[in-house]
This record gives sequence, structure tokens and C-alpha cells, in this order.
Amino acid sequence: QLQLKTETGQVLAVVEAMTIQRVETREGEATAEDLFVMGWKPLHILPDPMPAGSAGRHWLIFADADGDPETARASYAAALARRHASLAGRCTLVWRGDEFRPLGAGERRIDQLGADEYKIPLGDTNALDRLLGLVTAEAGRISDVFDLWTLDEESTLPDADGPLESIMHGQLAGSKFIPALVQAITRAGWPKPPRLWMLTQGTQNLPDSPPSAKLAGSTTWGIGCAVAREHPELHPSLIDLSPRCRGSQAEEIEALVRLVLVEQANSSPIEDRVAFRGKAGFAARFLPCPLPVSDDQARPLAKDEAWRVEATPRRGLDQLQLRVMPWAAPQAGEVTIEIAYAGLNFIDVAKALGIYPGLDAKAPVQM
Repeated sequence: QLQLKTETGQVLAVVEAMTIQRVETREGEATAEDLFVMGWKPLHILPDPMPAGSAGRHWLIFADADGDPETARASYAAALARRHASLAGRCTLVWRGDEFRPLGAGERRIDQLGADEYKIPLGDTNALDRLLGLVTAEAGRISDVFDLWTLDEESTLPDADGPLESIMHGQLAGSKFIPALVQAITRAGWPKPPRLWMLTQGTQNLPDSPPSAKLAGSTTWGIGCAVAREHPELHPSLIDLSPRCRGSQAEEIEALVRLVLVEQANSSPIEDRVAFRGKAGFAARFLPCPLPVSDDQARPLAKDEAWRVEATPRRGLDQLQLRVMPWAAPQAGEVTIEIAYAGLNFIDVAKALGIYPGLDAKAPVQM
């Protein structure tokens, strides 16, 4: 057991267990010794689920679709519920609505055996408490909670006037809803709380893929990392799916179900940050940060070549530039001194920052 203490002996942190793995770099690659960046490695092949692999497990799914039953039946939540039921599992689906209430037989969005359905307002903490109480009274125990409310914010907010409104909605459905959900689970006081799965769509940049433009859903990854630190008993996991226009829903739902069942078969979670792109899965890893390789090499000055350091009118040390200056042959009584290395003294720094008295604010400063 490793303890981090202050000078007075107060314990700041306790490390109960640690796993160390050697990280190898590519041959000849320069890296920053203490600097790492999150990257992606191919996920190991997930085994096929057993015919009744979900038996005895009840999933609570906060469904991604909103609107008419036809849209709901084509949602990721419906596909996840159908696959879970095919493996002898049971689930409860929760749709966004104006008031909290269970859906009757004629109101249910999908016709799935053993799946109860509810409507719940976004941001209603009392409704969350009531929901968890009703589901556990009927199911006995919830094994997993899936938050799909942030999937594809463009489809869940079709009347958005622009990206800003989508981002604000994504924060409400993600980074504000998730803490409320975690607090509700904590208030329930279950001796064995469910595992929390937070899903996003197209928020992560993967190798050989175009840059992500899903800013709204990316807030879920930020709050998800905080939840993982504060509530390790929930074993929170972040899953990123393909953008709706590019990915295969069936393939990625199948990969997700396989991951969930593999994780449940282990005493401790293996992967908590995963991205699926069709059949391919990727696991997040901290990798050594490659240093930019510079082709600049020192060279001797050519005959009659001269340079000087200037600060542009936009003051700041990052604005220092090398400028070519005309060669001037020394006159009578003058000499030319060749400088091999130069640095900035205090007056040069003051000039570069624009705080030296008497400087012309509109003119470049010579060092």
C-alpha cells in the first residue's frame, strides 16, 4: 500500500493496487519522457455470446430515440433490447417525455417480451428516484444501466437552430443528466450497484478517420471520466459508436453486447473506454507522446548573409522572428563581429513584451 502524505503526515492519497506495463516505442521515434497522449489500439476479438448469456440480468436502458413509434423501433435502444432479450435477458426502456409515467400495452414503443417502458422528463431527479424504485421492485436487481440519451444529438434535436443549441442540449442530456443519474443510484443504496455504460456517437478521433465534429457528445466523455474517479463502484464505461450516417447499427450493437457479457464474466472490468467502427473495436490507451521532428539544422552563414531578431508589433515572446538584414561592410573605424550564439537579456525581454519605456507601439523592435 502506497500513501502520499503532506509534511505534517496528513494522508492525501492511498494507492491500494497498481499495475505497471512496459510501453515500447517505435524504433527511432523521439518521445517526451513524461508526456503521454490518449491513443487507440485494436480491441481483442470478442467471443460469441452463449445462447442464454444474458439470463438473470436486467438492463435499464435510457433510449436514444424520441418521437413516433416507427423512429423508436429503429433506435439503438430497441436494437440493444432485442439482442438482450434474444439471449434470455430482460430490460426496461426509458424514453424522454413531458411527465413521468409507465407506458401501457397500447403505448409501448417496441413490442418486446419482458420489456417494461417508461417516460421521464429530462432533469427530474424525483422521477429518477421513483423509476429506480419501481424497476428494482419488479426486477429484483438492475445489473447494467445504459445511457443512450446523447446518441446523435442531431436526430434528437431536429429543430435546433444551430450548433450552439445542439451543444447546450447535449450538455443537458449528457453532462447534466449523468450526475443526476449517478446520484439517484447512490441514493438507492444498493449493496451491489449496476454497472454504468455511457454511449456517444462519433465523438472520438480514431486512426485513419476524419476528425470528429460531434462537440455536444464529447462533453459526456469529460463527465464520464470524473464519474469513473468518484464512483469506481459503478465501473463506469464510455463507448463511442460510429456517426449514424457511417456506422452499421447491427454490427456495433452486437459488438457492444459481446463486450458487456465478456466484462460481466470477469471479476473486474477490462476495458472502460472503447470505440466501435462497424465490426472493428478500439480500446483507449495512454501512449508516449511523439515529439515533432524538426528538419532544421544549424549551418554556417553564407558570405555576406546576416540576420537579426525582431519582435513584431503583436508583443510577446512567441512573436519573436528571425529577419534577414542587408549586409553592411564595415566603414573606417568599424569592425564586424560574427555571433555564434545569442540569448535575450532583461532589456530584450522587456522590449519583446512591449513594456520597455519609449517603444513605438506600431514599429517592430530590434534586439
